Amino acid sequence: MKGRPADLSVTIHTCHVQFQEFVRDAGGYEDIAESMFSCDFDGFFMEFDNERSGSFEHCGCCPKNTKVVLDS
Repeated sequence: MKGRPADLSVTIHTCHVQFQEFVRDAGGYEDIAESMFSCDFDGFFMEFDNERSGSFEHCGCCPKNTKVVLDS
């Protein structure tokens, strides 16, 4: 992502896939929040539509000026 244009925003969507037999990412974001928020993204779209997604506490380690969207 180095050298990207200044007006280009890069975001990532994290998803707790739950489609028939394809169930992934059990548990919340607690274990990956620090690593995830250390990536050079301008924003994060994070799934929060079920109990497996955990709490909002991990958002405290999100860098300033970074957008976080909680989706379902």
